[in-house]
Amino acid sequence: DWTDPAVVPGVGLEVSIDRHALGVSLRISQFHRHAAFDAPTTWNETVFAPGDRVRTELQIFDSTVDYRYWIVDTSGLRLAAGISGRYVRMHLELGNDDDNLGAFVPELELRGGWEFTPGLSAEARLAGFAYSVSNLRAQSASARLGLRWQPTPSFAAALSFEAGLFHVISSGGIQRNEVDLRSFSPFVSLEVRF
Repeated sequence: DWTDPAVVPGVGLEVSIDRHALGVSLRISQFHRHAAFDAPTTWNETVFAPGDRVRTELQIFDSTVDYRYWIVDTSGLRLAAGISGRYVRMHLELGNDDDNLGAFVPELELRGGWEFTPGLSAEARLAGFAYSVSNLRAQSASARLGLRWQPTPSFAAALSFEAGLFHVISSGGIQRNEVDLRSFSPFVSLEVRF
């Protein structure tokens, strides 16, 4: 089913100095399946009729560089606001037709954490943004929940799960391609604090 969320595992690394944090993350995945369309669908000027069963392949490269400032950073509670630069590239094949779609999306993010036992905290992240330039329109939104383990003051590791939406429309001339990517991502990250 074409509308199933994609599972796109991710890894991240973060360096923190005092209340400032700089991070990078990466998600790469590939899917092969068949799709059946419930309405006429056009992709690269190829029209697929309702009910057509089409072989599909999707490759995803999703990377983020982010900065955040911890407004509150105590042993029991953490709250941060930040910005991210997210680049998503998708290679999509429908039948015998393929194309690459890529978009850079700046994101705003909020993060929070609550330490419920020494060294172990619940963490949450909300991020998203939308923009449009000439022939490209992109939107992103995501929410992440997880556990963060901090065995020492200078090191932490987190395991979380993120649900997200990435919507991109690329158009040029008479050609218009649109992709909605709904994802569910197990995410592992490491943090080094100075």
